[in-house]
Amino acid sequence: MQISELQSLIHSGKFCKNDVMKCIFGLNDVEVKIFCNIVEKDSDVMELARKIKRDRATVQRVIRNLIALGIAGRKGLNMKRGRKYVYFAVTSEALKEILTARIDEYCKSLKNMVNLIK
Repeated sequence: MQISELQSLIHSGKFCKNDVMKCIFGLNDVEVKIFCNIVEKDSDVMELARKIKRDRATVQRVIRNLIALGIAGRKGLNMKRGRKYVYFAVTSEALKEILTARIDEYCKSLKNMVNLIK
């Protein structure tokens, strides 16, 4: 998300948690939709693909990204034949901590850029 987009969102009065996720983590609409789904209920890739009407490969790519960001995880469930992985979102407290840390890093970077102005 560009700074101009962020400014227009803030001034529009319609700034919501999805916008925060997009801004801080750089998520797109599909990524936010998948994250919101795993916040509601731990799900496997095929469940998520059906819910958001996207293919399995897209969901897997998004899940990998969410895990890399530290806002999602996976756990294995033993089945009669093999193992099934379900994906979950971090707790709201953990998410708040991650968001706060990211915002602090972002502000620090901006301050450093301002200090470079001669």
